[in-house]
Amino acid sequence: MSNHRETKRERREAARLARIEAQRRAARKRKMRGVLTLVALVVIAGLIGVAVYLSGASARRAGQELARLAAPAGCTEVQSFGDEGSTHVDSPTDVEYRTTPPTSGNHYGNVGNTGIYHVQAPDENMVHNLEHGHVGIWYAQDGIDDAVLEALKGVVRENATGAFLSPRPDLPDGVTIAFTAWQHMSTCGTPGASEDVAAYAGRFIEAQGAKGPEGFLPGSPAGV
Repeated sequence: MSNHRETKRERREAARLARIEAQRRAARKRKMRGVLTLVALVVIAGLIGVAVYLSGASARRAGQELARLAAPAGCTEVQSFGDEGSTHVDSPTDVEYRTTPPTSGNHYGNVGNTGIYHVQAPDENMVHNLEHGHVGIWYAQDGIDDAVLEALKGVVRENATGAFLSPRPDLPDGVTIAFTAWQHMSTCGTPGASEDVAAYAGRFIEAQGAKGPEGFLPGSPAGV
């Protein structure tokens, strides 16, 4: 009987020790999972930080390059303008904009085509394009050199879903070309050589495009 009782006690003790060991293993696993989760969060945060830094550095380089290319192209540095709103209005409402061409403001619910226009594109549609992160290039037909115009067409063809080119008779006096993005504009009085203007146009699209409040939504190119 004594041996039998001893055996039961031993079994109970062994079970107790086994439970304790299982609890310890479970605790170690929970601790390890916590450590791994923390490490993963730190790594993810680090990667996000690096991505943000690189993105910011890339944007700064693009902005600096854009400023460097402005003078040879005969253009001003990029100017920023206040947000004039973004409410959708019904066609054929005429919206008055504070800048020519407009850089923001109320607009129609439908976007215009990207690509190349041969008559002036409607402001109320094209402002919606800017909201989608597109870039507008407007030119005075009477003042632009044919080689410069062809160079701009080439740039737009290369960026057919994110840029449009349109004639604009009502550009301000002394302005031959205007580049617009949401809340930003650069104008060119006497454009430089076609290759310089094309280089500036391409960098403007790179630096200022895809920054509209609705993010970049590819357009439907026409006339390219």
